[in-house]
Amino acid sequence: MKKILALLTMMLLIAGAPSIYAASTGEKVLTIHGSGPYMDVYDEDTMSSDSTRGIPTQQSVKAYVDAKVQTSTVVITNAQLLTLETPITLVAAPGVGYFLEFVSATLILNYGSAACAEPSDPDDLVIQYNTSGLDVVGTWQTTGFIDATADVIGTMIAVEIPGGSAADLENLALEIENSGTNYTTCAGSTLTVITSYRVHATGL
Repeated sequence: MKKILALLTMMLLIAGAPSIYAASTGEKVLTIHGSGPYMDVYDEDTMSSDSTRGIPTQQSVKAYVDAKVQTSTVVITNAQLLTLETPITLVAAPGVGYFLEFVSATLILNYGSAACAEPSDPDDLVIQYNTSGLDVVGTWQTTGFIDATADVIGTMIAVEIPGGSAADLENLALEIENSGTNYTTCAGSTLTVITSYRVHATGL
């Protein structure tokens, strides 16, 4: 039935019918605007044609959206703060044939009732590709941030990655971890990490 409806819809589009109605209810489900008797289908990742009557393919829509800066928000609980030597995923791996471009991250410490302590100061926070992968940020010293006794906001920006094996980037998640020894105390505090990123196809 779905195939028949799809075929009838395409026939009506080709015939230049201005509107399509549901057979069961008579409700209008599609109106075609424009003077032409047809609509074009574009497989165009950049949407550069900017057509007033063009229909993009599903692949084009996905590629266009993926190329835009996206954000992912992860709230690290108090219990996770105390075990942050174990990495936490900020952005999931994008799939085979794709890689994540880290743009920036905003870190918001929601202070609880006792500050975090750094047993092995400095205990830097690191964002990287998977555990022990390439770092996407420079040294981010947490003293003055993680041990603050009030709410604090900080930012991280991307560093250059001159080049390397595609395997070091393709289909890998972005993770955050404490590069030193686990923090202690941290009573009631949580850490929100808002990561900005893009998804790219490798074309390999």
